[in-house]
Amino acid sequence: MSLVHETEQALVYEKFDEARERFERVTARWQQIRQEAGVAQQKQEAEVAKARAYELREQTRTGKGKQKKQAEKAITAGDQLLQQRRYPQARVSYEEAFSLLSALSSQGTQEDEPTLIEEIPKSVEERSEASPVPVTVPSASRQSTPVVAGAVALAVAAAVGLYFSGVFRPSKQVAKVEPPPQVEPQPPPKVNPVPPKIESVPPPPPVKVEPEPPPPTPPAVKVEPEPPPPPKTVEPELPKSELPLQPPKLTQAKPDGAGELTVAEGKQLAFLVEAQSAQPQSLKFAWFLDGKKQTDGKKWTYQPGYDDGGDQVRAVKAVISDSKNAPIEKNWSVRVQDTPRPPVITSASPKAGAVQMKAGEEQSFTIQASDPDKEDRLVYVWSLDGEEVDRGDNRNWKLPASMSDVSHAVQVQVLDKAGKSVQVAWNVTPKALAVPPRIIDVDPSDTSLTVDAGKPLDLTVTAEVVGGAKKELSYLWSVNDARPQRTDSGRFRFAEAKPGSYQLSVIAVGPDGLQSAAKRWTVEVKAIEVARPQPPSPPPLPKSDPSPVALSQQEAMNWLETTYRQAWENKNTDVLVQLGEISAQDAAKLRGILDGYKSYRVSFKDVTVRSEGNRAVVRFTRLDTIDGKILTLPSKEVTLEKSEGGRIARRR
Repeated sequence: MSLVHETEQALVYEKFDEARERFERVTARWQQIRQEAGVAQQKQEAEVAKARAYELREQTRTGKGKQKKQAEKAITAGDQLLQQRRYPQARVSYEEAFSLLSALSSQGTQEDEPTLIEEIPKSVEERSEASPVPVTVPSASRQSTPVVAGAVALAVAAAVGLYFSGVFRPSKQVAKVEPPPQVEPQPPPKVNPVPPKIESVPPPPPVKVEPEPPPPTPPAVKVEPEPPPPPKTVEPELPKSELPLQPPKLTQAKPDGAGELTVAEGKQLAFLVEAQSAQPQSLKFAWFLDGKKQTDGKKWTYQPGYDDGGDQVRAVKAVISDSKNAPIEKNWSVRVQDTPRPPVITSASPKAGAVQMKAGEEQSFTIQASDPDKEDRLVYVWSLDGEEVDRGDNRNWKLPASMSDVSHAVQVQVLDKAGKSVQVAWNVTPKALAVPPRIIDVDPSDTSLTVDAGKPLDLTVTAEVVGGAKKELSYLWSVNDARPQRTDSGRFRFAEAKPGSYQLSVIAVGPDGLQSAAKRWTVEVKAIEVARPQPPSPPPLPKSDPSPVALSQQEAMNWLETTYRQAWENKNTDVLVQLGEISAQDAAKLRGILDGYKSYRVSFKDVTVRSEGNRAVVRFTRLDTIDGKILTLPSKEVTLEKSEGGRIARRR
């Protein structure tokens, strides 16, 4: 009625386009109501047929036989079709079951008489032939239908009256609606003694919709009686796609309530919507934040950033739509609360943790911090051994030199205006005084040794530094008054072909230059009394340049035992290139081979030295011990030359 009233108002104010649109909406709504009434009538007919079939099944509970089974199958099929909203087919199944059960009931009293459909009590088909509406609609339905129909009829009548009065006339001529042809009723089919299967049930007869009587004609407008609408013929199964799609209906929305929601920065707020529709697969869900689309689906979680807080209220909207109706919306208002964040340490010097402080010197501490909340002012609180010593903007603090002799705990705490804080702590200990290394093991342990001339003598020492590492040490080896030779290991090979007494000493040197006490040996080199085959004499030395510097046999042996052997054992390919052992092109290849050895040691045998002036010829056989296996190499001969500065180098 409201729509009709609005249409009349539009006509009064001569809004003809709006009136035409509203009359079209009234007509469309009337067609929809009439179609829904037809479906409701089919459902009512199916429920009446179901009640009759169930009542007769209860009366024939003791019945048996093929007809009884077929009737039960028909009832089951009717229940399934009724759940599927296929009302005409369901009604046919229930009526088929009623016919079979009626025949079974007749056989109980007249077993010799055939069971025909004429013997069944007046069925739904017979009543439908006697009346256009075969099933009586309940009183509630009869009361609601005239009201709706009367409202719609009033709108239609008003439109027709306006048409004839000339106030509003459509551009096209309305065709006269002829009454539909009458459909002759068909007699109900006869039922054979053996009923047909349910799958072959014929489609139900067309359902006739009783035309609604026109409403009383308003006194101001002469309205001709509305012709009865054509009878509605319902197909056996109306596809869902042909039914008008009802607008979606919101069934659930979370969070509940219509008030303003709150969420803290960085936290999450979950949203959910549910909706119903005749075609759920056509529903689409979309989420918007302040008018900008965020995602699709029934759920969405809002997690505001740390810059989203403030006085502005954020608008969250869920839009539910299908393909044919206007979308529906659900809106929320969300206020984002500011969440203070603690400051962040960007750098600390020295690094937090253990710090060694030199005695007699002050120690500086520096901190750099930033606050994600840009408007915050940071305060630095410095503490020493748990007591506050400074507060303010100072990012630096110094521990006095007068306090460097004992351990201290230094801490700085960085605060923002919200009270959020972060801290850094140092454990300061005084650095130990430098202690020289000490030799803790010697091999051989005897200080007086005897060796045959030309035979090597291996000496080994082990030293340590308190709080230090052994690999940081170096060693100085001396023979008599010759210049000390530095080695990175505690091993030294002494070989002297000239008989006599020799004084050997070694000193361990720490990383700071401090030296240990010297360890000394006295070595007696004895001449060889028993003759033994001598190796081939080396070729005569080339004529040496006149030089006042002489190269002794011991110096040549020391070069062989230190420079040459250590270059191989330390896998130092750069030194080997300088010594002329390998070419620069082969250095990388040799380094790869040596790095593949787990253990590698070099020793010599059959060593002979012949010196003349500042030159010496050394002939030897090298023994390489690789991962426990000894490899004997061919004899080798090198020529050494001593410069005026005392440097011994290989002559090429």
